[in-house]
Amino acid sequence: MLKEVLKLTHVERGANIIVNIPRDESLFDDAAQPATDIYCASPIVTYLDLWLGNDRDRETAEHLASKYFPWL
Repeated sequence: MLKEVLKLTHVERGANIIVNIPRDESLFDDAAQPATDIYCASPIVTYLDLWLGNDRDRETAEHLASKYFPWL
């Protein structure tokens, strides 16, 4: 369902998507809702989480920044 709704694509290496269930509900105070009953953290929260990860995560953070934060 996530693949179809979020239009996910296959990558040659690394994870394409990771689903985390947070304990802190405030992460979703400014959540996006791309589809019915599917909530995602805001782009800035997602960017910061990815930036702290490995090289692949940081590459994804940079892609996200180019889309949502072109001034970075």
